[in-house]
Amino acid sequence: MEPSSVDRINNTNSFQKVSLKNFIIQMATKDDIEGIIKLHSYLINMHADVLPNLFRKIFLENPRAHQAEIDLYNNLFNKPNFHIFIAKKINSNEIIGYADISIREEINNITGKNQKFCYIEDICVDKDYQNQGIGKELIETINIFAKNNGCIRVELNVDEFNKNAREFYKHLGFNPTRTVMELNIS
Repeated sequence: MEPSSVDRINNTNSFQKVSLKNFIIQMATKDDIEGIIKLHSYLINMHADVLPNLFRKIFLENPRAHQAEIDLYNNLFNKPNFHIFIAKKINSNEIIGYADISIREEINNITGKNQKFCYIEDICVDKDYQNQGIGKELIETINIFAKNNGCIRVELNVDEFNKNAREFYKHLGFNPTRTVMELNIS
């Protein structure tokens, strides 16, 4: 790990990474939901612009949509194998990035043994703070957390249209392992 950060790990449910830059990475709490859903709606809306058959735009100005997002994240916080890391500006409560992950198990078809792995559900950095190392710090934090929780790998999906994200993940050492193809028949 680069000397740009200091890790503090108390146990598997408490993790904080203090960056020597202008942000910190920490485990989210329910108090962070408003900041998370702002970024989550940005992420979903970006995908909805390109893949409207798979994603529906989220309009947080709509009270029902806003409440649905709050309910979604309240439910996720109650799942024991689901965790959310956030990037906050130092000396501020502004959330400028987040990543939510789940710890999963699967049976290895060759050995028949269970394998634990970490799946990155979503990762997003505010467009005004991209290319400042926040995404990289989130991924590094996830890698440490996953290893400390007995995972053998970290996995994610990235849409084909998202070239910048694919390059970013490749740069961090992720390798493609399978391709999902789609035929729209509607």
